[in-house]
Amino acid sequence: MVTSERTEEEPLSTPSPEYSRLDSNMVALHRATLSLFSDLSLDGVLRRVIQAAQELADARYAALGIPDGDGGLETFLTTGITEAEIEAIERHPQGDGLLGEMLRTGTSIRLERIQDHPRSVGFPAGHPQMRSFLGVPIAAYGRPIGQIYLTDKESAPEFSAQDQRLIEMLASQAAAAIENAQLYQKVLESENELGGRNEELGLMFSLATAVG
Repeated sequence: MVTSERTEEEPLSTPSPEYSRLDSNMVALHRATLSLFSDLSLDGVLRRVIQAAQELADARYAALGIPDGDGGLETFLTTGITEAEIEAIERHPQGDGLLGEMLRTGTSIRLERIQDHPRSVGFPAGHPQMRSFLGVPIAAYGRPIGQIYLTDKESAPEFSAQDQRLIEMLASQAAAAIENAQLYQKVLESENELGGRNEELGLMFSLATAVG
């Protein structure tokens, strides 16, 4: 039986840069996912999602929209843009253009130039000019929960297919975290409502006892 052993002179195989980046991205995704479930407030979870997406895809700007069920957006959070820039925007996103297209189709959109998409409607007055775009839906059991929007890839002219896969994996975890936060919020609201009713009943009982 012949066996082969690595001699001391033989160098260990070195992972390619592509695999090293993939491994690093998966570690970052794992950490981001854990952070999503460390916060039970809905606003906190949403902000963690857009911050994680911005960092994972190396985007200059990131936003997260929550649909209102009527073709528009109920909530729209951003990062990478200053408060002064937000105030200078003439009209804030309402679910038109690319955002509306994602609401309608429920599919991801990746573009080198936003303006190249036939549904692009341009930017309102005061809005920072943006070039590359990556939009990924957040859904649970086929039901839309939200959307992640990333623009202006910092280290490249456009977002890559790997960026898209990474953010889609983040979105699947974000769906569970958002639903968990929404459920927790409903529980708190129910407890507050129950507490209020108990106080009313206690007051009524006290009054009835006093009158009796």
